[in-house]
Amino acid sequence: MPVDYDLLILGGTTVARSIAALACRFQAQVALVEPQPPETDDFRLLLSEWATLAYRAESLPRSPEAPLHRSPIALPELLDLAAQTSSILTETVMAQQQQSLDQLAAAGVDVIVGQGEFHRLPDLGFRVNERSLRSRAYLLALPSLPTLPEIPGLTAAPFLTLDALAQLSGKTLPSQIAILGDDPQAVELAQTLQRLSVQVTLIQSRFLPQFDSQAVRLIQSQLEAEGVELFVGLKIEQVEAIDSGIRLFGNDASGRSYVIETNLLLLATARQLDLSRLNLEAIGVKWNPGGVTVNHRLQTTHPRIYACGETLGGFTLTQLARHEANLVLHNVLFLPPRKVQPRFVPWTLLTDPQLAQVGMSEIEARRTYGKTIQVMTVSTQTIAKSCGHEETAGFCTLILRRDGKILGATIVSPQASEWVSILTLAMQQNLSMAQLARLPIPSPTFAEILDRLTDIWQHQRLTSRQRTWLDRYFDFRRSWSS
Repeated sequence: MPVDYDLLILGGTTVARSIAALACRFQAQVALVEPQPPETDDFRLLLSEWATLAYRAESLPRSPEAPLHRSPIALPELLDLAAQTSSILTETVMAQQQQSLDQLAAAGVDVIVGQGEFHRLPDLGFRVNERSLRSRAYLLALPSLPTLPEIPGLTAAPFLTLDALAQLSGKTLPSQIAILGDDPQAVELAQTLQRLSVQVTLIQSRFLPQFDSQAVRLIQSQLEAEGVELFVGLKIEQVEAIDSGIRLFGNDASGRSYVIETNLLLLATARQLDLSRLNLEAIGVKWNPGGVTVNHRLQTTHPRIYACGETLGGFTLTQLARHEANLVLHNVLFLPPRKVQPRFVPWTLLTDPQLAQVGMSEIEARRTYGKTIQVMTVSTQTIAKSCGHEETAGFCTLILRRDGKILGATIVSPQASEWVSILTLAMQQNLSMAQLARLPIPSPTFAEILDRLTDIWQHQRLTSRQRTWLDRYFDFRRSWSS
């Protein structure tokens, strides 16, 4: 029996809409089912807008008693401006979300707003708004939901999840905010709010375990230098509402007790899925609150149903979600099928300086290749000064095979998220340092660090015999020229 669509997407996320638009450009018949009301991915936009305000704050004149390092500037008008911006931004996002649905519909996507469920009889399909939609393939690109930690007193205290941050719209930001949770976005938010004159306390069980330890130490030092109060490994045992906001009681691994008072608590804790309404069990799709089970081609336990992004569980990583969505689209529409390759997707943290990482860590590389790997680290501070970042420390580390093939990279510098793509492409195309050395790089830019790394690599790989031969070669040329 013929089907109606090439791909039916269950969305509510930005990546779902992106893949629907891309599938239409390939002339595929696509349906997008959005929840009612449509979800809004406005946290990232709100954080971006506040980061812009924080940058403006950093560029304003400082009082004579202000410390030399980057620190929050006590300007109450910035807090008001941030609140006004969030109010305007929330309205703008809602308009953009609706406009995006209209644009998708105009491009040929069958946009359906409503809740539905799968059915398997008489054939596999999805029932929504009294319609039964049948597709050759289905994609689960649904949003995960924030979870509340089981802490006594939490529900009676003033707190917000990151998803609900827009509730601060139209209000002056509190002077003190505590952020609890291990989501990497919490680190970005902590620095941004600190630069908007908010005193931030960041509480995490582990600080950025996804990233290289040397890079993590540098980011941690930067946050603490700017005034962020950072607690790593502190377990919050109880929460108490007080007149000024909230009081947190916690203990660290050594048993030492802490009491933290703040005006507002932001939760950046783990997220979970709730797919019970989709009737997935009836069609044989395995899932749990931690994510949907998939194979290397991102197929669920039903071969015609795929999943990507937040639906797979874990903290959100935009780059990886897009990589997964593009792979699903290829596997649904074209041949041969591809496998997901997360090690070729860069991880980025948009702090200042930025942190970018791609490929293997040094530990992983040594476990796979033993002592044959080479690790090269170069400071980016000199280049940062030439690009106008006087106080920015940073570095670039490359992990190489003996033949110069790049296994992994870690970068801490301004604009690291922009030029890590060069190294990512080199890894994807299996390029060596010798080939990368032939790449012309504009100056002055942070990407110039690649020139330094390739120069060092070429110099280090010369053996003593080659150095002796070069000395004799140039001696001969000079004597012959005379």
